[in-house]
Amino acid sequence: MWAYGAEIFQDRVWSIEEYMTNKQAEILERARALLAEMNVGHQVPTMRINTQFAKYKTLPVTASKIGGVPYLPKGQDGPVDVNGEPLHMIAQINCADLPPNSIYPAEGLLQFWISPIETDTEDYTSSRYDRVIYYPKLGKANRKAHKLVITEDNGFIWPLVGGEYALSFEPENLEPGLKLKQYSTGQLFTRLWNERYPQEQIESPWDLDELAGLEGDDLASTFYKDLDHHQLGGVPEYIDWDPRDDKEEWKDYTINLLTLVSADEGDTITIMWGDAGTANWLITPEQLKNLDFSKVFYSWDSC
Repeated sequence: MWAYGAEIFQDRVWSIEEYMTNKQAEILERARALLAEMNVGHQVPTMRINTQFAKYKTLPVTASKIGGVPYLPKGQDGPVDVNGEPLHMIAQINCADLPPNSIYPAEGLLQFWISPIETDTEDYTSSRYDRVIYYPKLGKANRKAHKLVITEDNGFIWPLVGGEYALSFEPENLEPGLKLKQYSTGQLFTRLWNERYPQEQIESPWDLDELAGLEGDDLASTFYKDLDHHQLGGVPEYIDWDPRDDKEEWKDYTINLLTLVSADEGDTITIMWGDAGTANWLITPEQLKNLDFSKVFYSWDSC
């Protein structure tokens, strides 16, 4: 599975580093060293998600999966949006399937529901057209639960292509929490670079190429790789900008519950958010501590 553009991008980075002059390589190494220093104490836990298309079977309702039939307790229906229209389950994580980690609850099941036709772009925490539901305990299931049937009328922004996908999870590891793709990190990097190298001033990380005598943005682009997999935790992936920068109260949403990228499996597209976009679900540390998923920060964007 890979995110669109990642394969080409990785090949491009390899050729850049292979043919750099000594000066260009030295500037790149200085930039990497500065970013590594910035990330001391800013590592974040993450678990990579692997997918497998459930081609010949229907997955259990309590399985960790993307798409498919959701778990609903006996006698309960699925959630609806602010207009009373049904939401549809895009993913669910059974905590029993996870390796030991510091992100998710130790037990229970977490579901991610979205509207296939509407998104609240004014308040990403409103839950008007999306919902995250946590079941601490699993009991008898509603046998009438069913998955979404896509039509031209109800699938305008529904990203899932095809059927359902079983999920498996790699062990938790730590990754840098500060990346130059983040606007605030880019500002901090620029300030620290200019303080350390006053004779080599830049206005943004993108000026590193001009400093190295390169045309275009080949050198700076090595720091702007697209995420090539789904993940729990880690740094959320945004195509345009980090919407948390729009409001001060959104800065507290620092824990990434889930990132789903646009991806394929073999020659088949599995998920497509608009034009090769991504979706993220974030929560505050206090909300997660209290297992309060009522105001999760959900957004998606694309090219």
